[in-house]
Amino acid sequence: MRRSGVALALAAVLVLTAGVAASLAAPADCGEPLATPRYTGGEKWTWRDEKGTEWNNTVVRVDGDVTQITWPSGSVATYSKDLIVVQVRKTNGELVTRQGAGQYLEIGQKVLDFPLQTGKTWEITYLSTPVGGSMIQHFRRSTILGCEEVQTPAGIFAAFKIEVKQEQAHINWSGVYYWWYAPQVKNRVKRQYVPSRYWHAPRDYELIKFETKYSAHTRACAFCDLAPAAEQWPNSAASDPRGEAKGDAAGFLEDELPRPAPHPGWHDRAGRQW
Repeated sequence: MRRSGVALALAAVLVLTAGVAASLAAPADCGEPLATPRYTGGEKWTWRDEKGTEWNNTVVRVDGDVTQITWPSGSVATYSKDLIVVQVRKTNGELVTRQGAGQYLEIGQKVLDFPLQTGKTWEITYLSTPVGGSMIQHFRRSTILGCEEVQTPAGIFAAFKIEVKQEQAHINWSGVYYWWYAPQVKNRVKRQYVPSRYWHAPRDYELIKFETKYSAHTRACAFCDLAPAAEQWPNSAASDPRGEAKGDAAGFLEDELPRPAPHPGWHDRAGRQW
């Protein structure tokens, strides 16, 4: 009788263990295909980069198909129903409605292409102007690699892993980074760069807290992840490729600006040849 009881207990343990293992091995579910999201006023996200700098974005107004979100600099961006920036109101009241060379790069750009689904790929282009140089065209290709669990200080989330490759036109000069977009959070939750000389000022970051009103029909803040205005470029203010927009535009595409492609004989400040 005792042996029978022990056997039953062992069997129960094995079944429970198998169930836990199966649960842990279950693939993450991002609700594919993920439809175009909607915002709710008052939602807020806070990130921290590897240097300890924190910044946030807040949804301040939702009126029909129009959504307005504050940027860390204090500017307010207006988004269309397709989550594309159509204009930016700067802190001095000036209204910006089109992207410049290295400024307000996200205006008119589809940075996320909904519905999101594994295997989907899309591209955007933008221009930058290195100091003393001519205008340069860049291509940004995004590919959804799949859905997986990602751990951040804000929690563990099922998130789309997206590979982003940027390259300069007409030359073999490119860089890669990954970021994770979590439907539950309605935003990016993590970004990680692949080490490369291509990036001007790369930095990884993670979500540390958020305030959202989530439901199956209220998902995603596609473009809330904008760089903090306090970011300092390694060169002088005059060499900032964002020009007069520094400290005000602070859009997340500006945060991903590359270095200009190197030329034979170029050296960095430490005297190292590229």
